[in-house]
Amino acid sequence: MRKTKITEAQFSLFKKECAKWINIFGLKNWELRYFLDGGDKKSYAWVNYNHDNRVADLYLSNDWTELNILPTNEQIKHTAFHEIMEIFLYPLRYLAEARYVLGWETIDCAIHDIIRTLETVVFYQKK
Repeated sequence: MRKTKITEAQFSLFKKECAKWINIFGLKNWELRYFLDGGDKKSYAWVNYNHDNRVADLYLSNDWTELNILPTNEQIKHTAFHEIMEIFLYPLRYLAEARYVLGWETIDCAIHDIIRTLETVVFYQKK
C-alpha cells in the first residue's frame, strides 16, 4: 500500500471547490470552517455541524493511505462536492435524527427549501 498524504495545494483546492459549490447552491447561511485532519482514516472527508449556530466544520482527511486511492485533483473536487451536498441536505438529516418532528409541515418545509434551491440552480440556470 502506497502512502498518500494530502498536500497543502490539494487542501487549497478542496476549499476552493467547496466555495464554488456553496456559491452555486446558495448556502450562504452557514459559517464554514476548514480543517486538514487525520482523525478518520476511513473517510476522505466529513462534516461536523452546530445546528443552532449554523456552523459547519469541514474536515479533509490528511492521509488517504488506508482508503487505497490516490488523491487526484478530480477526486479532491468530487470530495468537496460531496461534503457540500451533505450540508445542502442537512435540514432533512436534522429532521430525521430529531426525537420528534413537529408534523408533516416541518418536513414539507425542509423538502421545499431544497426544491426551491434546485429550481434556481438547476432548472432556471441559463445555459
